[in-house]
Amino acid sequence: MTRLRLISYHTDGYRPPGHHDRDDRAARIARVLRALLAAEDTPAVVAVQGLAATGTRAAADTLRHLAAATRLCCDTGASPHRGVAAVAAGRHDNAVGIMWSPDVSPETATWGTITHGVLWHSLAWLTVRVGGRRLTVATYQAPPPHVERHRFRYEADIISTALTANPHHEVWLAGAFTTPASRQRPDGTYHDPEPAPGPGQDTLADRSLDALLASREFVDVAVMYGRPLIPTVDGQRMDRWLWRRGHAPPPQPLSARVIGHHVVDDSHTRAASPHRPVVCTVHL
Repeated sequence: MTRLRLISYHTDGYRPPGHHDRDDRAARIARVLRALLAAEDTPAVVAVQGLAATGTRAAADTLRHLAAATRLCCDTGASPHRGVAAVAAGRHDNAVGIMWSPDVSPETATWGTITHGVLWHSLAWLTVRVGGRRLTVATYQAPPPHVERHRFRYEADIISTALTANPHHEVWLAGAFTTPASRQRPDGTYHDPEPAPGPGQDTLADRSLDALLASREFVDVAVMYGRPLIPTVDGQRMDRWLWRRGHAPPPQPLSARVIGHHVVDDSHTRAASPHRPVVCTVHL
């Protein structure tokens, strides 16, 4: 049975060297990924968020630089001259992208994106083939916490619709899933700008993107695997892997196939980005 490592990493503004004070950070981020990839000799897919680039061309150059620095692939092969980089530009210099090791085969026709014209930031997805099995990997960056709750419900609908268009493949969705915050009053209480419709209801219950996606059959892999819910940035657990089964299920349930799940929190990851990488190892 083939093993696959899935790595989600919010780079918090990765730029190629040559951008003032970003040179050291770029090298540290690449070093973190190289160490994660070298830790186990298995096929790997890396979903990244927070690439600092404005527009598709700059985002593609940024992802290609990170892929070269980590010896990964990121071109889908959708162009006869040069592959289309697996990147989606987002709002405010935030792009998301997908990279993979050479023993993973991307399926060009499955590459898709939804960018900041529809979403606050962006979503990208790609079906890959590993050891004879196919799965769809997606990467996403959620809106900032100050937006209204309806934006989160809207984006959960968009994600679910896009990623279940081909229902036969299991979907692995990585990203930084923020939760909108209520506005604090001077007396310390909170004002909810969109109160729940009924009395006695938890007005924050549907603010979590995880809960919204769970209602659309996306499973939080760490919760399913029984791992401690470790914070990934500023004491909050934002970065994670979600999974959705396809109509052609694998031979075993997901609980029997996930053989590792951890947040990488050490001096190297802390020096590279405020966000910690989340690594999931799974049997296909």
